[in-house]
Amino acid sequence: MAALALTAVSAVATGCLGEPRHRETREVSVEHVTGSPLHVHTRNGSIDIATHDGADVRIVAKLSSNDKARLEEAHIVTERGLESELLVDIEWPASWCNHDAGSFEILVPDARGVRADASNGSIRVAGLAGRLEPDTHNGALRITNPDGPVAADTSNSAIIIDGVSGAVEADTSNGRVEVALTEANAGPVELETSNGRVSLTIGSAFTGTVSARISNGGMTFGPFDERYDVRFGDMGKNEGEAVFGSSPTPVSTLKTSNGRITVKNRR
Repeated sequence: MAALALTAVSAVATGCLGEPRHRETREVSVEHVTGSPLHVHTRNGSIDIATHDGADVRIVAKLSSNDKARLEEAHIVTERGLESELLVDIEWPASWCNHDAGSFEILVPDARGVRADASNGSIRVAGLAGRLEPDTHNGALRITNPDGPVAADTSNSAIIIDGVSGAVEADTSNGRVEVALTEANAGPVELETSNGRVSLTIGSAFTGTVSARISNGGMTFGPFDERYDVRFGDMGKNEGEAVFGSSPTPVSTLKTSNGRITVKNRR
C-alpha cells in the first residue's frame, strides 16, 4: 500500500495524471539531404508527412501536457544518422508520462524510405519514394501515391493505401483495409484484418495468384475487363482464388474474419 501511495504521489508531483491542459506549437527547419531516409517517432499523437517545393525540411510540432514545466522542457529532436537518415522525435524531461502528447506535420522536398512510428494517433504519408513503414497502435493509416513498397501496421483502425507502385503488406486488427495498385504494379500483396472488409484494386500488369480467405462475410472477384488475363480457381463460401497472367506465382493473400473481400480492376 505504501508503494502504491508513493507511486500515486510521484505521478501527481511530476504532472503525469489528468488531461493535458497546456499546449504549444513549435516550428523547426532542417537542412535537406536529397534522397535521404526519414524516421519520425511520437507517442499520443499523429504524423503527417508530405512533399513540398521548398529547399528545407519543415517541421511543425504540436505538443501538449498537463504539466507546464514539462512542456517547456520538451525538446524537438532532429538528428542525422546512417545514410543521412533524419530522425524527428520528441524528448521529454525525465520519464515519459501518459498525458504527454505530440503530433508532427512535416514537409520534405523528397525522401527515399520513410519510417513513421506513433501510438494512439493516425499516420498520413503522401507522395514519397522508397520503402514506407507506417506503424501505430490506435489510429488510421493513409498512404497516398507511394513510389515503392509499403509495410503498414496498425490496430483498431483502417489502412488505406492509394496509388502504390510496389509490393504491399498491410495488417490491422479492427478496421478495413483498402489498397489500390497503380496500373503497372505487378504486386504481390498481403492484406489482413480481423474485423473489417478487405478491398484490392489491381491494374492489368498484376500477376500471380490472389488467394482469399474469410470466416464470416462474402467475396467478389471482378468483373474484369479485356485488359486482364485471369483464370478463376475454386470459389467456395470461405475461400477463393484467381490467377492473373501466365504464372501462378507470386501468391498474394487477402484475409479477414468478419467482413467482405473484394478484388476489382482499375477504371
